[in-house]
Amino acid sequence: LDPDLVEADQAMARLLDAQAQPDAARVHAERAAARVDSRVASHRSQAATLLERGQPLAAAAHLHQLLRLDPQDLAAKAELERLQTLPANAPYPP
Repeated sequence: LDPDLVEADQAMARLLDAQAQPDAARVHAERAAARVDSRVASHRSQAATLLERGQPLAAAAHLHQLLRLDPQDLAAKAELERLQTLPANAPYPP
């Protein structure tokens, strides 16, 4: 129903791979990876913009989404750790 659903392409890649159709599986895996990369970049950009605007809580939500997509993103992890050390009402330091 949603042609942009990453999870659908990931599931199709696994299914086709299990059915010994590696070329078709690769097409779906590559489409899923491209979408994940696009979403990671979008969340990274939105988080940076929100931090510049002094909105750390909104930025943290994007950083969490980024880490859901790419759990190994060390920069996002570090930024979240830094945000967690701020007092609740403190403005975001530059």
